[in-house]
Amino acid sequence: MSQEKTAEELIRAFALRNAVEHGGSARLSPVLGAVFGARPDLRSQASEIKRLATEIVKQVNSLAPDEQKKQLDLISPPPKLQREERHGGLPELVQAVPGKVVMRLAPYPSGQLHLGRARMAILNDEYVKRYHGRLILVIDDTAGSAEKVPIPEAYEGIPRDLRWLGVDFH
Repeated sequence: MSQEKTAEELIRAFALRNAVEHGGSARLSPVLGAVFGARPDLRSQASEIKRLATEIVKQVNSLAPDEQKKQLDLISPPPKLQREERHGGLPELVQAVPGKVVMRLAPYPSGQLHLGRARMAILNDEYVKRYHGRLILVIDDTAGSAEKVPIPEAYEGIPRDLRWLGVDFH
């Protein structure tokens, strides 16, 4: 994005594009996101930019959809922001030695596996598989309190749930 456009021109261009792409009704939040994505230097003026964008979005929304399209065609519209391409897979472990990687899961037995614990288990399992290591399961019931009491069923449920997820553990 060239820096020659003023903040007002940039906001208007993004507001018009947002309105045209969404049936004549621009929304402030995506417009602000696009502006700050294109011009990070404007973030230091966020409150002034938001005030200006609020006015411009209101003006753009007061136009008929065909007029919005006409005005967008007249200006040099900003390019669509390109999303950063992500490559699949986990990052490498910097000092990992194949066959020597040991990961540990230590869930507290307060119930069945929830999404956070399952995610941790799956990530650890993927690294263990990648590096031909071992995943050790330790059900850690040492950090309990009066409010946090182990549930006996969890001692059997956690390993069962891990097996169901395909997580190999020792």
